[in-house]
Amino acid sequence: MMHDQYLDNLPVAELSNIAQFERAIVQFRPKLHHYCARMTGSVIDGEDVLQATLIKAFQALTPQLNIVSWEAWLFRIAHNTALDLFREQKKHRAIQQELMMTEEQPPVEKRLLSDNLQQLMVLPPLQRSVIVLRELYGYTSEEIATLLHSSPSAIKSALHRSRQTLKQVHTLPYRPSPAALDGQQVARIKHYSQLFNARAFDQIRQLLQDEVKLDMVNKAKMKGRQAVGNYYTNYQQKTDWHSQAGIVDGQPALLVFCEKGSKQPPNYFILLDFDRDKLAAIRDFRYAGYVMKNSQWQRLAT
Repeated sequence: MMHDQYLDNLPVAELSNIAQFERAIVQFRPKLHHYCARMTGSVIDGEDVLQATLIKAFQALTPQLNIVSWEAWLFRIAHNTALDLFREQKKHRAIQQELMMTEEQPPVEKRLLSDNLQQLMVLPPLQRSVIVLRELYGYTSEEIATLLHSSPSAIKSALHRSRQTLKQVHTLPYRPSPAALDGQQVARIKHYSQLFNARAFDQIRQLLQDEVKLDMVNKAKMKGRQAVGNYYTNYQQKTDWHSQAGIVDGQPALLVFCEKGSKQPPNYFILLDFDRDKLAAIRDFRYAGYVMKNSQWQRLAT
């Protein structure tokens, strides 16, 4: 069931629709994030788009709404939400005049769509959406046209252009550029990691701003030192974690492993936002492990 606090003040829709909506979220949330991350080029930005999608979807629920396919409905909202983001950030460009194309070309290898999210960013939003829906999820051009309120010919044209572009881009191996990191931010995260691993939660609580915000992604949201302080009580009772300062999609983050010295990828990560020496916001992905898939991460030297 969905208990995120951001739903508390939203209008109430028909109970049966809400129940179906909650079941659909449980079923499709990882798949939707997979799509949103490829549309934005980042697992973190992808989660932002996903959360905005779920809010818009909930607000759209009415007693009269008859949804035939929850998956298609949610994907359509996710696509439109991503496009809104691109317009706001002025990252999108006009789609060229649509030409009638066929799908006779060999498909793009799936690893080229999965190994690195940033490589998809060479494509305009429509092409990016079409190639992911076609190659990763197996939708036909007709189905994509219905989902995106477009025409099959426009979808085939976008598919053709995206395949051509990706084949050119992937002739060379991907080499990520070094992230430009804020030294003070990295130092604060390293210090936080040391306190976190030492279970020095009382010291951490002293770092919290009065209006600190906590987002337990896919679980709950909290605000204020007292409420967020209880978050550390829950961590104190768990033994399945060990943290290390690192980078996820270019952002300093706390990488969380199942145990100290683990050679496996992190189970999840935590984003920390400091305002000077005080902790202003925490974004914990413990309950959203799907976000780690295909993320670009690395450890920072201790």
